[in-house]
Amino acid sequence: MKKKYIVLILCMMLVLPLSKALAHKVVLFAWAEDGQLHVEGSFGSDRKARNCKITISDKAGKIIHTMQTDMNGDAATPLKPEMMTDLIVTLDAGPGHRGVWNIPKAEVLAANFAPSTDEDKAKVQEKLHQLEQGPSLARIVGGIGMIFGLALMVILFKKNKRKVF
Repeated sequence: MKKKYIVLILCMMLVLPLSKALAHKVVLFAWAEDGQLHVEGSFGSDRKARNCKITISDKAGKIIHTMQTDMNGDAATPLKPEMMTDLIVTLDAGPGHRGVWNIPKAEVLAANFAPSTDEDKAKVQEKLHQLEQGPSLARIVGGIGMIFGLALMVILFKKNKRKVF
């Protein structure tokens, strides 16, 4: 009779934590770009977090802005002066379904940067063009050469180590 109770208790201990694992996990992504704060929310890969409340607050917990996701689980708002701090973005999708994302102040400030002069705009465009081009052939060959050089050093080190012993 005791064995039945022990088995029953063990089964309950195994099953109860599974209820938490089977709940919907909210996936939240938030980023600052081009003077706006963007948010995407979903339940895994396929189901979008539709019409969910989004709260933007600072580190102290003061609510700066609230908004709601659209039918695609997306939301965006312009960056306001009071948002130029570390931000905590919270998506509330109902009981037990909550996602939190932190955006550092540096990222918010960088996203709010707007080139003011034509010279600044030209510098930004040139930098973007360089990034789009990717690494040069010389850098690629140099990187491969470094990898082979390090591998050769490891091989030589191991050979010398064997001779000492």
